[in-house]
This record gives sequence, structure tokens and C-alpha cells, in this order.
Amino acid sequence: MKRFAVAFIVLLLAGFSFAQDEIVNITSFEEEAATPFTGGQTSFSMIDQINPDDNVAPLDGDWHLLMEYDTSIDNYGMASVTFPEPVDITGMREIHVWAYFLPDAQPHPDAGYSLRMSLDGDIDIALGDVQKYPVSGEWLEYVWEIDSLSSQNDLSAMTGFNMCFMPGAASAIGVCYIDKIYATRPADFPDALEYVQVYSFDEEGDNFAPVGWQSAGGDVFTGFGDVEPSEGENYMEIMLGEWWVQEARTTDAKGASDLWAQATDIVMDVRVSEDFTGSWLLLNPVVQSGGEDADGNPLEPVNSWDTYGERDIRWSFEVGTWFTIAWPFRADLHRGALGDYGWFQIVLVTNQDAAEAGKSIYIDNFRLAAPSQTKVPDWSVFE
Repeated sequence: MKRFAVAFIVLLLAGFSFAQDEIVNITSFEEEAATPFTGGQTSFSMIDQINPDDNVAPLDGDWHLLMEYDTSIDNYGMASVTFPEPVDITGMREIHVWAYFLPDAQPHPDAGYSLRMSLDGDIDIALGDVQKYPVSGEWLEYVWEIDSLSSQNDLSAMTGFNMCFMPGAASAIGVCYIDKIYATRPADFPDALEYVQVYSFDEEGDNFAPVGWQSAGGDVFTGFGDVEPSEGENYMEIMLGEWWVQEARTTDAKGASDLWAQATDIVMDVRVSEDFTGSWLLLNPVVQSGGEDADGNPLEPVNSWDTYGERDIRWSFEVGTWFTIAWPFRADLHRGALGDYGWFQIVLVTNQDAAEAGKSIYIDNFRLAAPSQTKVPDWSVFE
């Protein structure tokens, strides 16, 4: 047994010694190592050294990306940055960007200094918005999550990114510095994932919606056989209306799976009924939770409106084909509600041109990505 104890201690110490985040440096804009393109609400951009008159301490080297913005020009206009050589960030789960808004920079009236980021080319990944409420005059770290499918399959040659400021009042103008962009994979992120189905959408429940789902501001049905399911016998159909937003909501997500607390991603198959060229169709999940414990105290942590990045289905998908989409899932935000008390639900939200009323989006094979189950090692070999 002494040999067993020694081996166990060595393994334990090795875990503490080498468990650290993986980091891939993307750019710090040194020696003009990237090319910016000004467009939309970014009225001017360049790679330069920090102006001494701004009294800003350099963050990483002497160079940075300077961006002047005016949200009255184009609410969602993106400015792009192109790298001289493609960057491989396969396996990474986060992108980090540091920004410094000069003290007279004006924030979005509701969302503060909010940045939206997306990756270049045809990479289908939604990095969404990250908000920093009114803070200027210091370096702010923005972190965007990357889903497991994009992380493994789409990021071997990233050639640049697009960025815009949160749209808002016409007076939202200012200057910021961007610096130190890198990707990470947290040390505690599982090495292998498995994808476990939670909803098949095969059976009809109340009010024509699939079992486990309901309408929440839109027409939600169990499929009418208009298309072949991606798996199983049926699918969920969300019919688009004249309002921009349609919603489908779970009825008892906590009871549908015991994997929520371990999940790293929400995954589903998506298909559209008709071409959306010239308009738009977006889809994203919103996770809601809340409640009180047995003593009536609010559960912590609980996020009552946990929104994930929108996917632009208009550009990414072909009519008549099922596509698989994944979103990172922040299980820790809902840990309290996932216990013995509280409530927890998933809302699928569309956002489309009102002129596309009558078209449909189909959802199938809703599943969770969770750590693969591994067998306990046979410790007898150390005896």
C-alpha cells in the first residue's frame, strides 16, 4: 500500500503543477502586424503608438489599435482587422480583448461600453456582445466564449475579426484603444465531450407544441411533415410572424435532464423553410432561472436573463439542409436554480424581418455537450 500512496501523491502533485490555461496569442498590434479597415460606425481606425497626451499606460508593447466610433453613422456597421498570417486557435474556448475608452468617450445609454465581436470569413460563430457598464479611463478585459463545435472544426486559420460598438443614442461617440487579443482554453475544461439528446421533438404535447415546449410569443408546433427530420420522427416548427421576435420556451427543463449542471454547450439542429436573402433571420437561446431556497432567501448565483450570441441563419444556412449549431453554456450562473429549489428554463428566440412573416424555422435533436464519462482507473496496479 505504500507504493499506492506514493503513486497517488505524485499524480496529485502533477495535477496541481501542470493544470493551467492554454493560451494562444493572436495579436498585440506590434509593428503594425495587423491591418484595420474602417467601416460603419467606426469613423476612423489605425494602428499606432499611444498618444502621450492621453496619459494611458501601455498594456502590452508599444502598439495598439485606435478606434473612433460614432453610433449615429451605422448602428451595426462593423470594422474589420486582418492578420498578415492566419492564426490557429483550434481547441480554444474563449477570446480575450482589452479595451481602453478615453475618459470623454460616451457609452451606450443602457449597455455601457459594449462591444460586439465576430470572426472573419465564413466561420459560423456568434461571439455576441460583452458589456462593461460605465467605466472609462482604464483598461477593460472583454471575454467572448467559443462553442465546442466551432472550437474543434472552424478555427484552424483565423485571418481576422470584425468589431462594432453597441448601437445607441446618436450622441454615443468617442475613442478607444484595443490591445492584447488572445485565445484561451481553461485548465479545468474537459478533454473530451459527449453530446446527449434532451429533446427529440417527436411527440406532440399541449396546444400542438412538442412535449416539453410551449409558445412564448409566437406560433410553435410539432412538425407537419413539411421536411424530413434531422433524426427521429418529427421536429419543432416556429412560424415567423409580423413581430420581429418569436419565442419557444421549455415547460420543465430541470426535469428533462440531469446534465445541465455539467453541460458546456447547448446544441441543436436547425433548418429553414425558404430563402431569407435580402432580409434577416437570427436565432439564439436565452437561459432563465430564479427562485428561493427553503428559508426564502434568493438563490445565488442565479441569472434571470442569460443571453447567448445570435446566429445569422440568413448567411450561414442553405435552404433544405439541416445544420448543427452549438452555443457555450454558462452552467455556473444557474447553479442555485439547478439544485433542489428554484426554476430553470430555456427560451429559443428568433429575430427576423417582419416582411418574412409566414416562413418557418425548424428545430430538432436538442442536446447538451457534457464531459465524457470515463471509467475509474484500476488502482490495484499500484499495490
